[in-house]
Amino acid sequence: MPSRCSANKYDDPSYRLWHRHLSTLFADGDPGRDAGFLAHAVLAVFDGDLIRHTTPPDDPRRFTRSVQRMAVALLGG
Repeated sequence: MPSRCSANKYDDPSYRLWHRHLSTLFADGDPGRDAGFLAHAVLAVFDGDLIRHTTPPDDPRRFTRSVQRMAVALLGG
């Protein structure tokens, strides 16, 4: 059976699961942060067009390294 994606990606169960998970991590790290906004901002990074635009052919791991560094910086680690 094919999986169904919501017409609105923000209502998609997978997106909501990841948003909730990231929001919890951000809130636990610093309750004063706008955890919901940060979760949306991090998830926005995984847009396919952005990944293709920021990943040069000679450095296919650049995107992964950059996301890892951003996550560490946002979580204060």
